[in-house]
Amino acid sequence: MARRKSNTSTVRSSTCYSTREFAWISSFYIRYFIIFGHFYGIFGTLGLIYLVKSLESRWIVYVTQMSHVPMKMSREENRDWLSTQSIPHNAVP
Repeated sequence: MARRKSNTSTVRSSTCYSTREFAWISSFYIRYFIIFGHFYGIFGTLGLIYLVKSLESRWIVYVTQMSHVPMKMSREENRDWLSTQSIPHNAVP
């Protein structure tokens, strides 16, 4: 009986990097340090990386949470949370 090759690339978790992914990530940081290392030095370049990541993460949180701003609901106004959750949606109070 012939042994089948297992396709591990589809089974891998998101935290397990292949050699190709590691090469792409490394090439990004190498190019980043080549470009900005002369201007800011090693610690300045690391600070710039983390500053950009911090601003980007705060922006993503702000943008995604803006769609969850509570709006006034005329039918459920001045009612407690439990009663609004337990009454079916098609029932009129």
